[in-house]
Amino acid sequence: MPQLISTLFLNKKTIGTKDDVIQLVTKQADGTKQIDYIEKPIRTYYLLKPEYDDGSVKPSVPLDQVDKVTCYERSKINDIVKRINDPDLTIRYQNILQQGQYDRSAYSNLKYIEKDRRVFDSDGNIVDQYIRTFNKKFDFKKNLFSLTKGYFDIEVDGSQITGFPREEDALAPVNIITFFDSNTNDCYTYTLKYQTENYRDVMKDDAKEVKEALNKIYEGLGYKFHIYQYDTEMEVIKAFFNQVNESSRDDFMLG
Repeated sequence: MPQLISTLFLNKKTIGTKDDVIQLVTKQADGTKQIDYIEKPIRTYYLLKPEYDDGSVKPSVPLDQVDKVTCYERSKINDIVKRINDPDLTIRYQNILQQGQYDRSAYSNLKYIEKDRRVFDSDGNIVDQYIRTFNKKFDFKKNLFSLTKGYFDIEVDGSQITGFPREEDALAPVNIITFFDSNTNDCYTYTLKYQTENYRDVMKDDAKEVKEALNKIYEGLGYKFHIYQYDTEMEVIKAFFNQVNESSRDDFMLG
């Protein structure tokens, strides 16, 4: 039974594909993961039956008073307008087509149509519909394994930097990265070596004293500490990514 890790809606204009896509990332009980793509995602929404429309706005109605409708997500607005056949909605839809979807006025018309009194569950996130479908299919209450997380922190050496530079200039070198794998309780620290007496004193004997102090602080929690030293900033960064990509089976990384 797979566990759902993440779901994304990928707009065709953003990713340069022929159709919109729903991306599902799942994992099996043994930790293996896979990505599935659903092209041209289908939307489900509900239309109030004409005989129950008294002109008032109803926050909710019984299911027997609505018709269940399915259509492609991309053609949802067009589908609503055609089914209701209201001159006001038709004009608003024509304005959307003329102005472009991302124009402020067009966006207001789009939301107006989605929130029409006769339409229900058309303005919810399409991703949520696919999450509900997945959970119903596999009965999420029966999942016997949980999602795992990794945590990392990156430090930079700004001791030689004056002022507060732009982040993208990256003037301060990365000198420490710590990564905790909650799946194994391993804590990895990657450090940039410094040719100073203080650094050599602290990190002597493969940082034995540092690790002993950490083990004392976190005694009984089962944590395992690993400290590695490198000559260059790039080696520090590569070591971190190699550990994450090759050894860790965490589902999420939190920084």
